[in-house]
Amino acid sequence: MSFKVLHRGYQHIRLSSSFSLTLDIQDYLRSLARDEKGIESIQFYMDQQHFTLRIKEGFSVLDNAEAFLKRIDKGKVSELMTLPIRREESAYSIVSGAAIKRILFRSFVPYPIRYIWTCYQALGYIREAYQTLARKELTMEVLDCSAILLSLFMNQSKTASNIMFMLDLGNHLDQWSLKKTATDLEQSLLAKESDVFLVQGDTVVSIKSSDVQIGDVLILSQGNEILFDGQVVSGLGMVNESSLTGESFPVEKRESDLVCANTVLETGELRIRVTDNQMNSRILQLIELMKKSEENKKTKQRYFIKMADKVVKYNFLGAGLTYLLTGSFSKAISFPIGRFLLRFENLYSCSLFDSYQGGFES
Repeated sequence: MSFKVLHRGYQHIRLSSSFSLTLDIQDYLRSLARDEKGIESIQFYMDQQHFTLRIKEGFSVLDNAEAFLKRIDKGKVSELMTLPIRREESAYSIVSGAAIKRILFRSFVPYPIRYIWTCYQALGYIREAYQTLARKELTMEVLDCSAILLSLFMNQSKTASNIMFMLDLGNHLDQWSLKKTATDLEQSLLAKESDVFLVQGDTVVSIKSSDVQIGDVLILSQGNEILFDGQVVSGLGMVNESSLTGESFPVEKRESDLVCANTVLETGELRIRVTDNQMNSRILQLIELMKKSEENKKTKQRYFIKMADKVVKYNFLGAGLTYLLTGSFSKAISFPIGRFLLRFENLYSCSLFDSYQGGFES
């Protein structure tokens, strides 16, 4: 087991390993990096051979990198290498995996079976469209179903299959984007290690935030972030709670008042008794709400879908008028299909963009 320095820059160093850095080994190395005082973060690359250590300001790059590498237990790494390999899902793996499966399916599965499978898949869209119509609504789900059924009616099962494939792929990317963004945010918060000042009798000692227990009394000075929920036992200060409430004006806190994690003490000094030793508990709660909430659909992509829902009825009306004026069924059905293709292009582009953006900006 060996490592090689590929590049050393200002406050960071990139290394390569002689073995594959599986996801389990990456988790192990992250835990070691969190315990290193001088290491700010560790970043792994997709090839699972290279990683970068980012060193905190004022610490030696080489000394801290060397100290980190010396702490790696060869026996632990060997044990982790024997575990089944976990695969991390990415936008590339989702798209490439779906494309490969589709190519193999179309290449080796006979047409009659493919046709039956396409009809079976269409049942899901028919059911969704029926439920929408039962609520007396005309949405894009109805338009999707119309395009699929019209393709099957015109004996164009390949077109119907392509429509459903792209819709499913877009939905998969959308779900992956939300999941990855929330997961990465959770990990970044949990990896945030800080020093806090603990009151022990008549003395004050500095400890790691991960060592804080419920009931401990911490001292907070002006400018400190409040990492834990607690109750003020003494002192007076103004706390900025805009991260939770959106209110820009600080709130006065005095003895017996409650304070929340992920807020900032702007002025004064407080002593608080910890009531929840989970760091960043409020932000983590918000992440859970974000995962569960059905209202988490305010992205630009979904905004345009809602706008498109409003014009669906005019789409069907336009198709009906086209048939009445021209008497041509093919021209009439080209109206909703054309609209569908336009809608799908926007949906898929937004979904793909949001997936990459959520994955790499988080």
